Amino acid sequence: MMEATAAAAWHDPSQDVVCYRQQQDLARSLGKSDRALRKDEAALARAGIIVLRTGNDGRRSGRLLPDGTRLGISFAPLIDLIPRLIELQARQQDESNRFVSLRLQASAARRDLRRAIDRLITIAPDHPITRDAAAFYANLPRRYLDYRTAEALAEHVDAVDAMTDKALALLRLFEETSGAVESTVPAITINTNSNRSVSCNGSSVLEMPARKRAEPISTAAPYGAETGLEQQSAADMAGCKTYDLDWLTPALLYAMASSEMRFYVEGLTDRGPSTMREFVKAAIMRVPELGISTAAWEAAADSMGNHRAALCVLVIDANRNHPTHPIKSPGGVLRAMSQRHAAGSLNLAHSLIGLANRTRVQ
Repeated sequence: MMEATAAAAWHDPSQDVVCYRQQQDLARSLGKSDRALRKDEAALARAGIIVLRTGNDGRRSGRLLPDGTRLGISFAPLIDLIPRLIELQARQQDESNRFVSLRLQASAARRDLRRAIDRLITIAPDHPITRDAAAFYANLPRRYLDYRTAEALAEHVDAVDAMTDKALALLRLFEETSGAVESTVPAITINTNSNRSVSCNGSSVLEMPARKRAEPISTAAPYGAETGLEQQSAADMAGCKTYDLDWLTPALLYAMASSEMRFYVEGLTDRGPSTMREFVKAAIMRVPELGISTAAWEAAADSMGNHRAALCVLVIDANRNHPTHPIKSPGGVLRAMSQRHAAGSLNLAHSLIGLANRTRVQ
C-alpha cells in the first residue's frame, strides 16, 4: 500500500500520503482475497496506523476533499507515530543488547566457576565447598531460554558469581597456608581511584599456569611501545612472543578504556574495588554495542580466557578512534585476534603498550 503512494508526499508536510488503489487491485497484488484485505485494513485502522476514507459508493478515488485530505488509505497517523516508533525501537534494541550482554556474562561466570572447580578438585576434592560448587555447577540449566526475563538472568549471574567467590576464597586460603596455588588468586583489582595502591596482574589466574608474581612497577606504559602492535604489520607480529601483562594497573586499564567502557566500569565499581570479573562484565556490555557477535566473543573467551578476551575488546573499542588506523570492523578484528592466539602469534601486550603510550600522550 505504501508503494502505491506518491513518494514526494512523504517529504512534504502539506500533502496527505494516500493510497487510492482499489481494494480489488490491492488484494490481487498481495495474493489475498478481498475479505482478507478488508480485515487487514480494519486492523490497521484500529491500531491507529491508517485512516480509511471512501466515497459514498465505497470508492477510493484519491479525490481531494475540502479539508485537504484525499479519499483512500491515509498514512498520516503512521507519520505522526514515527518519533514514538523510533523511541520504541531504541528501547527494544537496548533491552536486546542487555539480554545478550547478560547471556555472555552468564557464560563467562560459568567458565570462571568451572575452572575454579577444576583447580579445587586437584587440591581439595573432599572439601565441602568443592562438593557444593561442583553440585551447583552440575545443576545449572543448560539453556539460557529457561530465564525468561533479563532480571532472572541477572540473578543467575549473581548466583554463579557468589559461588565462584566461595571457590576462590578457598583457593586463596590454600595459597596463604601452602603457597602452592598462587595462580588461583584473582588477578586484577579494578579501582578507578588513582590514589589507591592496588596490584594488578593482566593474566587470568583461572586461565594461566602458575608463575612467580612480578614485582610492583609503575602504572606508566613500559618501554617497548615503539615496537608494539600499533606500529607493526601482521608479518612482523608473526614471530613475536606474548609478553607478560603484570605491568597493567587498574588506573591504567581505566585510562586506556573508551568513555563507554569507563561508564560501565564505574557502574560496576561504585561500591568499592572489584575484581577482574567486573572488568570482564564491562567489556561484555560493550560487545553487542560494538556489533561483535555472540559467536565471536564466545570463540575468543573459549580460546584465550575471559580476561584476555576482555583486554582484546578494550583494545578494539579504544582503537575505533585510532588517529591513523581506526578499527571499522570490531567483530572481524576480534576473530582475527582469536585466530592469532590459536596460532601463537598474538602479542596482546604490544597492543596494550601502544595504547597505553597513546593514552599517556593524550
